[in-house]
Amino acid sequence: MYDYVALTTMMLFAVSALSKATAFRSFKAAIRSFSLVRPAAVTPLAVAVLSSEVLVVLLLMAGGAAAVGGFILAICSLLVYTAAISTVLIRRQAVICNCFGPSDRAVSPWDVSRNVLLIGLCVTGLPLGDALQWQLSMTLEYLLLGGGLAAVSTVLIINLRDVGRVIVRGI
Repeated sequence: MYDYVALTTMMLFAVSALSKATAFRSFKAAIRSFSLVRPAAVTPLAVAVLSSEVLVVLLLMAGGAAAVGGFILAICSLLVYTAAISTVLIRRQAVICNCFGPSDRAVSPWDVSRNVLLIGLCVTGLPLGDALQWQLSMTLEYLLLGGGLAAVSTVLIINLRDVGRVIVRGI
């Protein structure tokens, strides 16, 4: 169970970081459009967000006590993201997030729900963080099953808005 939580969290933050890094200008434009920081702070903030997401992945990969730090950093990051998204929703601003790469969709309550789900996932893994030790002795079947389940979960969480709408409206 714990490996699944750690793998899913790593995959989510890795996809998020990679998408921000490959479309850095779009990501900076998204930060600017939130109107929460001065223009001069946009680039340093974008670098800090990207760096923190990479650090979450590295800490979780390290396992042990470092994984606890990774989950704490992930939770803190997600709380900040949720506060920023909530602020623009309260202001009724149509802002594009670019959370997982360039998009044309404005932030919505689904983005807040996704982050709350991710915070819950990280909180679930937090007490067991010290126990996480990636082992070379893990079988290929175990890694494929756990990694496959984490990959499916990652795709579902990233696309929570679409999944939720299908569930609410029906197929």
